[in-house]
Amino acid sequence: MTRALSLFILSLLLWHCQPKPKPFVLMQSWRSPLFLDPRLVGESIYPIATDDAGVVVARLLGNQGPVLLKLAGDNGCILWQYQDTSLHQPLYYNLEAVVAGSRLVLPFPGSTRCFDLHSGALLWQIATPGGEPFLASYTKDYCLQSINDKAKRESYVLRIALATGDTTRLYTQRCPAAGKCFLRTSVTLRRDRIAFSSSSMELGTNQTQSKWLIFDLVDAQVIHRGMAYRENNKGWCISKQGLVNNQNLLWLAKDEFFCVDTETGKERWRYRLARDMLSSCPLVDDGYVYLALEDGQLYKLSLTDGRLIWQTTFARTPSRLLAHAGRIYGVGGHDGQLYIFDQTKGQLIQKVEAPNAAYYPEQYYRRFIGTDQTGEYLFLFDGNSVRAYR
Repeated sequence: MTRALSLFILSLLLWHCQPKPKPFVLMQSWRSPLFLDPRLVGESIYPIATDDAGVVVARLLGNQGPVLLKLAGDNGCILWQYQDTSLHQPLYYNLEAVVAGSRLVLPFPGSTRCFDLHSGALLWQIATPGGEPFLASYTKDYCLQSINDKAKRESYVLRIALATGDTTRLYTQRCPAAGKCFLRTSVTLRRDRIAFSSSSMELGTNQTQSKWLIFDLVDAQVIHRGMAYRENNKGWCISKQGLVNNQNLLWLAKDEFFCVDTETGKERWRYRLARDMLSSCPLVDDGYVYLALEDGQLYKLSLTDGRLIWQTTFARTPSRLLAHAGRIYGVGGHDGQLYIFDQTKGQLIQKVEAPNAAYYPEQYYRRFIGTDQTGEYLFLFDGNSVRAYR
């Protein structure tokens, strides 16, 4: 036997003796069955808030109106339930909530409502003529909401007191005589400075202009503004809530994702996407941005310069994304499976089907994904039950 052959055989033996990495396994902790017939549920269940006791989920629309349910984090038991049978309009499908201490604020059709997170008691509600779903955290005592009043042909940004529901107008914009206008996606930059998007559309031609604005609350004036999306006649504009990371203000406008310096108002970079984003939301984690688009791809961009780090095959109409322990989690709306990716390389680690998917065709994972405050539990919904995994 030659020396080279001996070394080759030895290296094979050493490689074979190395400990193999353990396969990643999700262990179910509890299951909370909520709906007998998954065919009546569709994509209408979303996790909207968590605290140290559990998770609040929303059924966006049913025969008896929208429903809020709080499930215990350790066993899935229903802690409280809120239902408004007078409402026959759905809650917004990609619902955002403001949580401050024990208060939970949500946009309902025609109103904004505040609940006690522990008991589910309705603390106050205010009429909102536009029924806009865009809420934003401001301080521990206040939140922001953009309102578009079609009857009065004006749009404005409200500051809402979390304790009482009292409101203060921060900025008002009148609609042009021959068109429509919208203020949306408010976001807090710091206590004395906020940002939001403004869009106007001409009647007849639908010619659309979309801008972003940075507003100084002390001087009560716009200090920076810029183009959010090129002029078009499709109504395309900023479509998701802005994200703030240090001095980076991140916006998604149709098929473009861009970054603005919050102090100077200068656009730092802009990345042209292959498609738009409908069902998901951008995720910022550890200096990178993750985007799940309608082309069925997942993209990782550098927060510093917008450079593409990697892209990988995901699924169309995906859920929001979660980052935890070096992995990215998301549910594919196209196939109803949980996808788990390596955060560094973008490789698919695992695809997981709902436990009953092989036996009941309607029991597949919906675009429902969330974690508790510690990151110990992963919450998923299969059309019948909310399930918690560790």
